[in-house]
Amino acid sequence: MIMRLLWPGDEPEWLRMRIALWPRHSAEDLRSGIQSILANPQREAVFIAETPDGGLCGFVEVSLKESAPGCSTSPVGYLEGWYVDPDRRQQGVGRQLVEAAENWAREHGCQEMASDTWSDNAVSRGAHASLGFEEAKVLAHFRKRLARNPESGPRSDADATSIFGLTEAQLRPIIERIAGEPVISFSIRVDHSVRGYYGMSAEKLIPTLAYETKSGRAGETVVFVKRFYAEYSGPREARHYHHLAPLRVAIPRIYGALRDNQEREILFIEYVDVLAQPQGNRSAYSDESFRTDSELFPSFVRIVAQLNAVRPPAEYALLLSRNTEMWEGSCAGTPTVLSRIWNCAIAGQLGEALQRTCLAAPDAPAHLCRLAERLREPVKQMQLGLVHCDLFLEQIGRRWQTGDLLLFDLEDIELAPRFYDIAYWLGAPDDVERRCVPRKELARLYLAAYRKHGGASPQEHVFLQDTYVLWLAHNFSFLGWYLNEALDEPWERTRRGDEGYRRESQEQLHKHLGYLLGELARQTA
Repeated sequence: MIMRLLWPGDEPEWLRMRIALWPRHSAEDLRSGIQSILANPQREAVFIAETPDGGLCGFVEVSLKESAPGCSTSPVGYLEGWYVDPDRRQQGVGRQLVEAAENWAREHGCQEMASDTWSDNAVSRGAHASLGFEEAKVLAHFRKRLARNPESGPRSDADATSIFGLTEAQLRPIIERIAGEPVISFSIRVDHSVRGYYGMSAEKLIPTLAYETKSGRAGETVVFVKRFYAEYSGPREARHYHHLAPLRVAIPRIYGALRDNQEREILFIEYVDVLAQPQGNRSAYSDESFRTDSELFPSFVRIVAQLNAVRPPAEYALLLSRNTEMWEGSCAGTPTVLSRIWNCAIAGQLGEALQRTCLAAPDAPAHLCRLAERLREPVKQMQLGLVHCDLFLEQIGRRWQTGDLLLFDLEDIELAPRFYDIAYWLGAPDDVERRCVPRKELARLYLAAYRKHGGASPQEHVFLQDTYVLWLAHNFSFLGWYLNEALDEPWERTRRGDEGYRRESQEQLHKHLGYLLGELARQTA
């Protein structure tokens, strides 16, 4: 039995079951209700029970409400309708449908679930009770606290901990998940600080959680905690971890996610050794040292292929953005960015090297604009797949215990040109960027892993061409980013006024501009 979101074409069977559930309503009224639900996908959802032979035998309708009788949090997930065909009852179908609705409510920030029925409907009242609902009013409304979610905030200052003011009661389920059993006590200390790249969407902490379990076992675990800034409130990253973890993608373990009283997501994940940061006697990796590492880089190519080959289940796919216009925005903004680069460089605001380059090529912006325009259609025609969308050295780490490579910072995952992630690493010709082995050999390695994990891989020459086109698009996209960083207008809050970082950004801007100027030279040679 499959529980899934409603698909186009399910409407006739859904209407049949609605009529069976609400026989006192006219078919026309119930059909009108279907149209109303379909017109409001942000606030309402329908989950369907599908039999092995493809038939439909049950549904649950769930919505978001600002409040509900007996509930103290907002929003509240509300069971609007719940039905299973008579010959499929007492087989767990109804329970699975409600669990699907509860998961959807969690994804949308709910901490409680509510429902209602007529006070004389003993069967429905018993079914609700069997699923953990408790009667909240004499009118037989129901409420149920959703497991693993916090209350709205600390009960008092005295209850707040050093982890973003969360209470011990809120943290206990996280720590018990880490320990694998109930704990009788735990403590928090912060021995590590966030170094290097800090990120621009969330605050970060690296606490050590020490605990003692009821069985007498003591332990401690270092975790990585991130709380998204207020402008990034609502569901962010936890949903990707929850959907990808069962698919065995190479990502850190997730210990849980909470929300504070401003609806900011707080994520608890495994702490990893980030390659872009020094650890112990190891220096931080650079892009070049990583590409030329004959052990790590091939392993990285394989795990990126595994991620990109994922075919998202229907429920997950509905949460993902479909970025069919990935290159459109960057392409449209290219003339403005190039004009700013040349003006600022010639005025001496971007360092001597860029000044010399731009003075020597006064006509290059027009040629680069035409090159960017030529990339538009090929990118638009590329097949979509699951991509990380921000997969650079700062998002790659190693598991402490085993050294396995892991990918993190999953908040931007979407459906986009399927080789977008790997293009940054494999798109450049061998005479432009050094790697541990030739580009074609790494392409074969990637495609073999892509096929192994279920991806429909193209021919090698198609892959090489697609990644080259996407690599050029990457370089155009970087121009605007590094221009702002070089002019001390950084996206990341902590880097404003950092002269060393500004010079580094000037060098990166010069590098990516140089790649594009090199492409112009190749085309005219």
